[in-house]
Amino acid sequence: MLEQLTIDQIAIIEHSEIPFRPGYNVLTGETGAGKSILIDALGLVLGERADASTIRHGQERATVSATFSALSAAHQQALAEDGLDDPDNPGQIHIRRTLRDGGSKAWVNDQSVTGSKLKTL
Repeated sequence: MLEQLTIDQIAIIEHSEIPFRPGYNVLTGETGAGKSILIDALGLVLGERADASTIRHGQERATVSATFSALSAAHQQALAEDGLDDPDNPGQIHIRRTLRDGGSKAWVNDQSVTGSKLKTL
């Protein structure tokens, strides 16, 4: 379950922290309010390709992060096998991705990962 999505310097969003709760969550707003940007940001944190145009105009970098909980036993085992589990927060994963003009970097539970590894998680 997605618990939190944090966006910094993506498109028109300077900074936003969006908490999600168990059950049904709805994104609403007028045209141009940024709903699609939230969905795109979630895609970025899950390993989708990004380019420099994603970064907010006038900024050098952008960051998006997400926290997920209630991971399945298979997901927890895969994280442990890759050395990416967090013993202090079992069943939870925190993914962060930073974008710059020259590329991007990703971390899972504060461990650096490749883009291909991010996609497989």
